[in-house]
Amino acid sequence: MDFLSGFDANSRLRAPMLTVVAEFVPVDFDPDVMGELQVIERAIGMDVGSIKAAAYIKPVHRRSQGQRFAHLKLKFDNRTQANKAIRDGLVIHGKMITVRKDERELPMCYRCHAVGDGHFTANCKVETELCGHCRKEHRSKDCPNPEVKWCHACKRGGHGAGDKTCNTRLKALDVLRKANPEAGRRYFVERDKLETWGQAANEEEGRKEIWGAGTTGGFGQ
Repeated sequence: MDFLSGFDANSRLRAPMLTVVAEFVPVDFDPDVMGELQVIERAIGMDVGSIKAAAYIKPVHRRSQGQRFAHLKLKFDNRTQANKAIRDGLVIHGKMITVRKDERELPMCYRCHAVGDGHFTANCKVETELCGHCRKEHRSKDCPNPEVKWCHACKRGGHGAGDKTCNTRLKALDVLRKANPEAGRRYFVERDKLETWGQAANEEEGRKEIWGAGTTGGFGQ
């Protein structure tokens, strides 16, 4: 059966969502209030309707008492508009907000603290939960010696599970990012905007990494 035969004249292909993180947003901002996202868009001259969705990373009920700021995820379906938010920042309730790409994180199990092998707590095979601080058989939150640090990834002391400076973690993250040529770049790549290629050794190298030498393929917005 031909792939296109499954589509009718009214079918539309949806662009993939592009997620950014707005850092330290005032918590009195409610993304679910009608019109609030449009206010953000107009404040920096963004096309109205560019922000397709927004939500705080941490649920409201888990906030600390007296917490004033929190990180917010926003979704776009247009690379140019997402990059504008990253480049110019946002203004939310009178505060200038820094925006970055939502980089994919390594999968981590909070039961055995394995990093990067693709499994999570829900499907962990370890019978007894291990502490992310001292490595003993108890929950991390119940650790009597949280100042004692042991890394389950590199099997060494000095730092705890999930420490972002761990060499084993960094190597696994490098493998993950190499599988996605856009990972590690500041912007979402736009074929005709060289400044979005970013963080390659040079622009020509960046083009080869993303599209391959001699190719002219590109990305939709």
